[in-house]
Amino acid sequence: AACWTLSRMIIDNAANRTKAGDAGAVEAVVAAMRTHREDEQLQQASCLTLFHMITDIADNRAKAGNAGAVEAVVAAMRTHREDEQLQQASCLTLFHMITDIADNRAKAGN
Repeated sequence: AACWTLSRMIIDNAANRTKAGDAGAVEAVVAAMRTHREDEQLQQASCLTLFHMITDIADNRAKAGNAGAVEAVVAAMRTHREDEQLQQASCLTLFHMITDIADNRAKAGN
């Protein structure tokens, strides 16, 4: 529920995306993904929330990479291979994480 709430607060609001990143929301979402790997709904909500937080905010994309988001998203994809919506959310999130952050691209390549 927390990820969906955060996601609603940051959709179409760059100022809130920046505030969320500054408040540690990127790291908190990644921590939730690591803690609850088997929870498909949480993984999907987390991927979509990360997607929204990193949209148009390069600093949040860098924070995501530093927090281990690339690895967490890939782990979600591997754990929940049959969940089409999770796979789609994960692909969108990965695409945006690696767009202009070389470190994130390198992590995705590993």
